[in-house]
Amino acid sequence: MFNNQGWNATKINTLKLYPDGIAKRDDQYWVNFDQPADLAKIVEAAGGAFALTVSDPENLEEALRQGMEAAVIDGKLVNISTQKD
Repeated sequence: MFNNQGWNATKINTLKLYPDGIAKRDDQYWVNFDQPADLAKIVEAAGGAFALTVSDPENLEEALRQGMEAAVIDGKLVNISTQKD
Protein backbone atom coordinates (compact mmCIF):
# COMPACT_ATOMS: atom_id res chain seq x y z
CA MET A 1 0.00 0.00 0.00
CA PHE A 2 1.31 3.45 -0.85
CA ASN A 3 0.18 6.28 1.40
CA ASN A 4 0.46 9.84 0.06
CA GLN A 5 -1.61 11.19 2.97
CA GLY A 6 -4.17 12.94 0.77
CA TRP A 7 -6.61 12.78 -2.14
CA ASN A 8 -4.41 12.60 -5.24
CA ALA A 9 -7.38 12.04 -7.58
CA THR A 10 -8.77 15.45 -6.61
CA LYS A 11 -5.41 17.12 -7.19
CA ILE A 12 -5.02 15.47 -10.60
CA ASN A 13 -8.54 16.45 -11.67
CA THR A 14 -7.91 20.05 -10.59
CA LEU A 15 -4.76 20.10 -12.71
CA LYS A 16 -6.63 18.62 -15.68
CA LEU A 17 -9.28 21.32 -15.50
CA TYR A 18 -6.94 24.19 -14.63
CA PRO A 19 -3.40 23.23 -15.71
CA ASP A 20 -2.08 26.76 -15.18
CA GLY A 21 -4.41 27.72 -12.33
CA ILE A 22 -3.92 29.28 -8.96
CA ALA A 23 -3.96 25.89 -7.21
CA LYS A 24 -0.87 24.83 -9.15
CA ARG A 25 0.81 28.21 -8.75
CA ASP A 26 0.31 28.19 -4.96
CA ASP A 27 0.47 24.40 -4.42
CA GLN A 28 -2.88 24.62 -2.63
CA TYR A 29 -5.29 21.84 -3.57
CA TRP A 30 -7.01 21.30 -0.19
CA VAL A 31 -6.38 17.56 -0.45
CA ASN A 32 -4.11 16.73 2.50
CA PHE A 33 -5.44 14.66 5.36
CA ASP A 34 -5.19 16.78 8.52
CA GLN A 35 -4.57 13.68 10.61
CA PRO A 36 -3.63 10.79 8.31
CA ALA A 37 -4.56 7.32 9.48
CA ASP A 38 -1.84 5.02 10.79
CA LEU A 39 -2.65 2.27 8.29
CA ALA A 40 -0.18 -0.22 9.74
CA LYS A 41 -1.80 0.07 13.17
CA ILE A 42 -5.26 -0.38 11.63
CA VAL A 43 -4.10 -3.60 9.98
CA GLU A 44 -2.61 -4.85 13.26
CA ALA A 45 -5.83 -4.02 15.13
CA ALA A 46 -7.99 -5.70 12.50
CA GLY A 47 -6.40 -9.08 12.93
CA GLY A 48 -3.01 -8.95 14.55
CA ALA A 49 -1.18 -8.96 11.20
CA PHE A 50 2.47 -7.96 10.97
CA ALA A 51 2.59 -4.43 9.60
CA LEU A 52 5.27 -1.76 9.23
CA THR A 53 5.30 1.93 8.39
CA VAL A 54 8.25 3.12 6.30
CA SER A 55 8.91 6.83 5.79
CA ASP A 56 12.56 6.71 4.73
CA PRO A 57 13.19 5.19 1.28
CA GLU A 58 16.52 3.88 2.57
CA ASN A 59 14.59 1.52 4.90
CA LEU A 60 12.14 0.23 2.30
CA GLU A 61 14.18 -2.73 1.04
CA GLU A 62 14.67 -4.13 4.54
CA ALA A 63 11.01 -3.57 5.39
CA LEU A 64 9.97 -5.45 2.26
CA ARG A 65 12.22 -8.34 3.24
CA GLN A 66 10.66 -8.43 6.71
CA GLY A 67 7.18 -8.12 5.31
CA MET A 68 7.25 -10.74 2.55
CA GLU A 69 4.58 -12.61 4.47
CA ALA A 70 2.94 -9.53 5.95
CA ALA A 71 -0.49 -8.29 5.05
CA VAL A 72 0.44 -4.61 4.75
CA ILE A 73 3.44 -2.32 4.60
CA ASP A 74 2.37 1.34 4.77
CA GLY A 75 4.91 3.08 2.51
CA LYS A 76 4.69 6.81 3.21
CA LEU A 77 5.26 8.75 0.03
CA VAL A 78 6.07 12.40 -0.36
CA ASN A 79 2.91 14.37 0.40
CA ILE A 80 0.94 15.28 -2.70
CA SER A 81 1.00 18.95 -1.67
CA THR A 82 3.17 21.06 0.64
CA GLN A 83 0.18 23.19 1.64
CA LYS A 84 -0.15 23.88 5.36
CA ASP A 85 -3.82 23.59 6.34
